[in-house]
Amino acid sequence: FEVMSSSVFSLQNNETIGNEAFSPLKEHNHTQEEHEHIYIQELDYFLAALHIFCFIFGTVGNITAFRYFASQRKELSTCIYLCISLTDIVISLLTLPVAISYIRHRDPV
Repeated sequence: FEVMSSSVFSLQNNETIGNEAFSPLKEHNHTQEEHEHIYIQELDYFLAALHIFCFIFGTVGNITAFRYFASQRKELSTCIYLCISLTDIVISLLTLPVAISYIRHRDPV
């Protein structure tokens, strides 16, 4: 375990291994600046569509669930389901800025 930890530590700190320094960018001949801007645009659009899908159906479905449980008799299980659906509504709403960021080439919203 100690040998593995020290080798992982040395890899993370770009220390030398033998006669060469380890760099994940060295294999592909990319500079740091080029590496930060490499992305697949089609994949970003697919992820944006997936986030929009989750936003639409998650928000509508959880608002429906929240309204249903709000109309039920107030028991412990009903209150738990209300909290869960409210949390899911917030999570669904938070996917929209992520989708917009993917569409805008990962620029923050």
